[in-house]
Amino acid sequence: MKRDPLHIAIIVSTPQSFLEFQKYFSPLNVRLSPFSNAREFRNFSGSFCGLIVDLFSAISATTTEKAIIRDYSSGRMPCIEIGTPDPSSNKNDQIVMQKHVEDFLNRAKAFQDESARASPRKAKILRLTVIDPNNPYRKALKTVTADISAGGCFIISSEDWRDAKELRISFEDLRQEVVCRVAWNRPWDQVENQFPGFGAEFTTIPEELRATIEKILNEQV
Repeated sequence: MKRDPLHIAIIVSTPQSFLEFQKYFSPLNVRLSPFSNAREFRNFSGSFCGLIVDLFSAISATTTEKAIIRDYSSGRMPCIEIGTPDPSSNKNDQIVMQKHVEDFLNRAKAFQDESARASPRKAKILRLTVIDPNNPYRKALKTVTADISAGGCFIISSEDWRDAKELRISFEDLRQEVVCRVAWNRPWDQVENQFPGFGAEFTTIPEELRATIEKILNEQV
């Protein structure tokens, strides 16, 4: 089943630049809506799962507009600042941009899924151990969750686990295990007033653990 396009806002300086961005992102199943400045975007921000700011707009923005962009990029929604796509640029630059865009789109998908999530999410610290079963050389990670839902949890970590095909999580407090995948990543060097780490999506979850999580979600504060 094909996924609906990601609806992403873009603050862009010229119509020609927008056409270049549109040409680049359209094959990636992304629908772009252009805005000329951050103040204009702010009035419609609730309709989008991500924000792209072209570098020229970021540089030429007023102090107020820069503050708005900084507010959204600090955690309110996935954001990325990139130059206008240029097919004639050297291969290394294209590879770097591709990686930045891929990470941004993964975060936008997770943001969209979280906004539409039927299962509630609750802030909860649970001790756990993360193991990459396909990489025996990778050291197990002992850490904690920041929140949890019936479909996954956010795991605090300064490491990047996106290259893992699957992960096994052992909840020490719950004495139960689950198999998951990395749905999105929040890098250590891109956080402000937030925990670094990654969103883990449960792919195989025992009914006993599912029931335990439901009890946690229904706990009264």
